[in-house]
Amino acid sequence: MLLATASYRAQHHGDPHAALYGRLTNDLHDLVLDLDAALNPTPAPTGASHALAPAPAPARRSR
Repeated sequence: MLLATASYRAQHHGDPHAALYGRLTNDLHDLVLDLDAALNPTPAPTGASHALAPAPAPARRSR
């Protein structure tokens, strides 16, 4: 939403601060990604015991 607003203001209003809004939006996005990674860590796979088994072959039908 912030990036869209900055783009609109730059195109339609000639806002001199539009580039600043875009940079701040990118910084906020990076911050949110870092916080999300810190608060919701994904467990690392450990060994082959968690590997998925191959799917069984489909049964063939005869007519």
